[in-house]
Amino acid sequence: MLASSLLACPIHSVYAARSNSSNYSIDIDSANGQVAVTLRVDVNQNLTGFITDFQLPVSKFVLQGSNASLAQTVFQQALQAKNQDLTISDLKLEANLGPYVDFVPGQWFNVTASFIVHGVTQQASGGAVVVNLNWKDFAVQLGVFAQSVEINRIGESYLYNAFQTWVEKQREVQGSSTRHISFEVDGDSVQSDGVLNASRSFTVFDFSKLSTPLDSWPQRFDFSSLSTVWSKSESSTVTALLTIVEETTSTLPYSVRSSVSAEVAVKGVANASGDSIRTDTSSSVSSMVMFSIIAIAVSVLVGSTLYIRRLERSSPGKVKKGK
Repeated sequence: MLASSLLACPIHSVYAARSNSSNYSIDIDSANGQVAVTLRVDVNQNLTGFITDFQLPVSKFVLQGSNASLAQTVFQQALQAKNQDLTISDLKLEANLGPYVDFVPGQWFNVTASFIVHGVTQQASGGAVVVNLNWKDFAVQLGVFAQSVEINRIGESYLYNAFQTWVEKQREVQGSSTRHISFEVDGDSVQSDGVLNASRSFTVFDFSKLSTPLDSWPQRFDFSSLSTVWSKSESSTVTALLTIVEETTSTLPYSVRSSVSAEVAVKGVANASGDSIRTDTSSSVSSMVMFSIIAIAVSVLVGSTLYIRRLERSSPGKVKKGK
């Protein structure tokens, strides 16, 4: 049982604060079974540093309510491809597509989305709640548009043409002793057809790399929010490498990249089996959590007291005044 293993572990090994850097969060309220998803995708490109006439569209907008109905349908279809029984509601999309600045920091494309997932929880014996997260690695394959700007299939709409230019440049410098162009996808070397395929299929809302079962993700208990937390990070990168041979050899990476830091959090104590989470709402768990909090407080107090006494012993003794 998870409860007993928490008590058996040293206090410091089960405590960790919830990460502020996670950009794909699934928060589960064990009291009512509500599953809230908040995600942010940050895409960065510096291809413009070499192909000066290329740039992702510059725009800023919010889709919410009736304006987000089409996007919500697209998102729901993507999640239902993993679990046909679920539905989503209250989708809100915000996008901020800034201008290209320089080779560093390049151009940032930031999109946030939030929604509620229904139909993935059920009551179990003893008041526990079982949550099915087999949809966590969903991938939106269809286009998502706002103000005539594609914010999901940016590979097909924008990046593919840019990498076609890179492939043409590679042919131009072939055999050159001072210029060399090569390509990588997620750090692996690929030929021109590989980089074109990867750039064409590049989508913003693709979380397929989170497909490993939840019970294989690192798990911890966060005492600041009294939540059980699982976390995992992944990234996608398509890169053109320009190597210049002059007095010295230098290689410049021109790329488009996105990363995701996912976090699943459940109030209280919970355990995972595959992609299913079972919460434990028994009074013994509450007592265990309170005991652990008290134990941490006591250990901090004892540690502070010992530290102060050590400082007092190491400081020069006071000279007593004579009578």
